[in-house]
Amino acid sequence: MPAEDVGKIAYCMTARGAVPGVVVEWRGERAKVLVMGGGRETWTDERIFWVSEARAPMHSAKAAVDAMTTFHERVEDAMHAVDLAALWDLLTPDGGSHYPDDLASILFSKTGPEHACAVACALALDKVHFRGVPGGAWAPCAPEAVSQALAKKEREQQDLEMVKRAAVALRTALDETRPPDTSDEDQARGVAWLKALAVDGPKGGDGAFGVRVLEGVEGGSVSSPQAGALDLLIRLGVFHEDEILGMHVNHIRTRFPPEVLEDAAAIAKHVMDDPDVATRRAIAHAAECAGPLTIDDPWTTEVDDALMVERLPSLTRVHVLIADPGAGIDLDCPTAMEGMSRAATLYLPTGKVPM
Repeated sequence: MPAEDVGKIAYCMTARGAVPGVVVEWRGERAKVLVMGGGRETWTDERIFWVSEARAPMHSAKAAVDAMTTFHERVEDAMHAVDLAALWDLLTPDGGSHYPDDLASILFSKTGPEHACAVACALALDKVHFRGVPGGAWAPCAPEAVSQALAKKEREQQDLEMVKRAAVALRTALDETRPPDTSDEDQARGVAWLKALAVDGPKGGDGAFGVRVLEGVEGGSVSSPQAGALDLLIRLGVFHEDEILGMHVNHIRTRFPPEVLEDAAAIAKHVMDDPDVATRRAIAHAAECAGPLTIDDPWTTEVDDALMVERLPSLTRVHVLIADPGAGIDLDCPTAMEGMSRAATLYLPTGKVPM
């Protein structure tokens, strides 16, 4: 950039969008600029997408900022009249490239620096109709690319609406100190996104949605989204204050699913025809046999061993009975598959997960 651009109002693409700055000094490929609010920043050439012909007075920082602010207001007003879709329809047939000031002359009957700048800002922010080409010009995108970009933009808008609805619904539940209604689609979706964020972090689709829901509920950005999601789920009553996130990370279910319970009940009713089983039943029903006996509490649900005492003429035989559920269970049935994922009972602050 030439030194004579010092004092001109340039525009740079930042995380805040397209922002103006008064060029104070050029050093190689970097420019020191005075920005809105009076601060100073360093911009690289590649981030500066437009240098306006408008100049700001340089005798004081306040005068430069005031002039830039006034100019930027005019730019924003002019941007309302920039219809890139209509411009794309008009220019697509010729397929050529155009500079922002040339495009401004098409859109406005009377043009000034603010009009060219408005077009430049609209083009820089546009992700659909135009693409930049070397030298600062812009060319219409191919019709297929525009169709894809419009479809993507529509999906993003739909996602944004879903996030907003979920945040409002969860905010209402929080204010009313009631747990979320899982039958409500917005609340259920919001809880699922928050869980994904709390368990797996903000990376990935659901975790990213969780960040936006969290910010919507809390009313602003959160310094630690993952911890914030966990806290919000606790406040909503979805998670216990002693929730073990490892349970969710490893997809450990706290309850047996219905298909497993149904399958297990059917297996329990099945009579095994193993000869050894018949022999054990005969012993158990003999008058001189006591048992089976266990030393478990009455409420124990995992009785896996027992004793049985058989009185014989010359001795007393003690049978040690060890549960062998695998003997009557097919390895590919729901009960077996569930059993292989539960090698032991987990004892947790919030309860236990049975084997």
